[in-house]
Amino acid sequence: MVTRIPWDKYETALLIETFIKLEDKEISKNAAIEYLSNILRQRAVNGGIDIDDMFRNYNGISMQLQNIDTLFKSGSSVRNASKMFKNMVVMYKEDKQSFYQILTEAKKMTDNENSMQTQFFSWMVNKLSPVQVSELYSIYSEIESFCIRTRVLHKPLFDTIDIYTISQVIKTVDFNKIFRFKYRKKYNRMSSAIHFYYQYIKEINENNLKPSQTNKPDEIEADTASRYKGPENVYIPTETIEEPMNFTPYIELLMEHYQKGFRLESGLELKKFRYFWRNKYGIELQEDDDAVRKNISSVTIRHQNFVYLPETMLSSERKNYLLAYIFQCFSEGKQLVYYNALFEKFSTELQSERINNASMLKTYLTYINEGNYYVGRNYLAVDNNVVVDPIDEIRDSMISHGTVIATNYLCEVLSHIPNNKISFILSSNKEFVRNAKGEYFHAEVFDITDEELSDIVDLIQKGIDDKYFIAGNELIEGIRTRHPQVLERQPQYSDIGIRDAIGYKLKSVFSFNGNIISEIGKSLSMYDVYADYCKKRNSITITELNNLKDALNTVIYFEAVYENTLRISQDKFVSKDQALFKVEKTDEAIERFCTDKYISIADISHFGSFPYAGFAWNSYLLEHYVANYSSNFKLLHTNFNANSCVGAIVKRNSGIDDFNDLITDVLANSNVTLSRDDALQYLCNKGFIARRRYTGIEQLLIKAAAIRTQKG
Repeated sequence: MVTRIPWDKYETALLIETFIKLEDKEISKNAAIEYLSNILRQRAVNGGIDIDDMFRNYNGISMQLQNIDTLFKSGSSVRNASKMFKNMVVMYKEDKQSFYQILTEAKKMTDNENSMQTQFFSWMVNKLSPVQVSELYSIYSEIESFCIRTRVLHKPLFDTIDIYTISQVIKTVDFNKIFRFKYRKKYNRMSSAIHFYYQYIKEINENNLKPSQTNKPDEIEADTASRYKGPENVYIPTETIEEPMNFTPYIELLMEHYQKGFRLESGLELKKFRYFWRNKYGIELQEDDDAVRKNISSVTIRHQNFVYLPETMLSSERKNYLLAYIFQCFSEGKQLVYYNALFEKFSTELQSERINNASMLKTYLTYINEGNYYVGRNYLAVDNNVVVDPIDEIRDSMISHGTVIATNYLCEVLSHIPNNKISFILSSNKEFVRNAKGEYFHAEVFDITDEELSDIVDLIQKGIDDKYFIAGNELIEGIRTRHPQVLERQPQYSDIGIRDAIGYKLKSVFSFNGNIISEIGKSLSMYDVYADYCKKRNSITITELNNLKDALNTVIYFEAVYENTLRISQDKFVSKDQALFKVEKTDEAIERFCTDKYISIADISHFGSFPYAGFAWNSYLLEHYVANYSSNFKLLHTNFNANSCVGAIVKRNSGIDDFNDLITDVLANSNVTLSRDDALQYLCNKGFIARRRYTGIEQLLIKAAAIRTQKG
């Protein structure tokens, strides 16, 4: 049996990076999970670990991504998440430098980057200036893409090191008329680029190269270095090059019949195209299907399975408007512009055009770019040396603003960054303090002196010494009493905002977790506080719990209370060791009432047949027994609460797994009218819910109606 292996910090860093990319919509979920699974499994194998099919598989990583998502949104109070996950999420939020150091090390361990590519560009640096190498860098992917599409290459360019295949690539670049027409504006650089790669491959293969492996050796094996001092010096073939063919007929047909796009791989689409050609020009289209596809590709932009004429995707006027906005962004000092932000900015203008999403906008901008900007995966940049970190722009903007700023206004100011990216960064970094719904400020603009902060440290420490934690509202009251000037000089900040701003400033001194402040390294959740409160007492009343709730400015965490006490009445809880349940006989007593799959707790009101349990039986004691002690029954309900006891006692072998299943079954097997109001009133009357509201009731009514229909 393979031992379960916990996640280490390097795996967790890669998992968090994947989560961030999914939040930013950089990659599809399936592709991201499959990629991460593959590299983590291979990393384990490389490390000599014996793994099975379950190790870091798709489903497992998907589940762990949900845990990371919950940690980012709910903090370290999430109970199911591992300590490693909690620590790494906190590190990402509070100490990004350390996080990215770990991530860099993790990537080195799992690096799939092509080592041949790395070695080649190192070789290039010794022959050309950095500027020249930079100019050639982005060209190779276009050569590779064209050659793979035309079947000259069958794998990535930098995975190809045989002389013959590279010589075929050179022939394609230098002599293929479609290639020369498509890339006519940067053809010279592309020719230089591929000849440099040929020279490099030739050098590393010198000892093993056979003459039969080359094509046109006199031409190819000439002294490449002497002819290519830099990308400004280009290879000019001695052979006569044919004039590019006339694509006008293709453009006319595509403009007339395919403004919504042409499905390039569709045989039916090609038949229609030939039909339109014959009708328009009175002759048959002579080229074969592959040639037709190549010709259409030469004048169109490809996005997914369709190709489009550039002029049908965006009108000339709106194209100029778009480019002017991009130019303005960079003129104002912005280093990059996100495609998502551009699409959001121009969403109204693009409604009547053929650009339907940010991905399609990127494809269009890539085609029309002509080398003006660096085209990144998610953004345009002034050049490829830009370090992409929008958090810096958000930080600078908020500090410059100097006070509370509305999220909507921040999105307008930073319109080149997608709204969802801004929202995610604000919510996942503690330096950005949430003041109220839709309002944030940067912790550094909160005005507090070193002397005031030092005294607040003493205030917090005293609370921790007294009861191992201090609540956030206690902190604010202490500041109001001892340092009212802190609040008076900045009334725009809410109590929660002040608490979290101080939390950020004191993050290396204390642990701030929501409304609970505790010793550094001993983060406590509200669940922990309620659990500890209950463990230390032999009995507790609802009044005492309400007092604790008010002191903590929170709700009662009944899950923690029920886990660590025994409720014996509406008002009283006692320690769990006072329970004297006779499980088998108690289950038999419940069985006399529950003759079907389930019964409402409210339907058991007589307890004469129940064995003595140390306390008088009532609905609250019964509820707690079924929830935590019964062998044959389970409790399904919305939640425990202070003043009522609602829900259902369900047989464990009933096949009913959750409360939604229960509600559906109750409604399907009742005579109540399946309308929202009638159903909620019925469930309330029967004691399944406490109030006439239930999230998702509409969907459950549809399911219940379907069950009734099946029964006839």
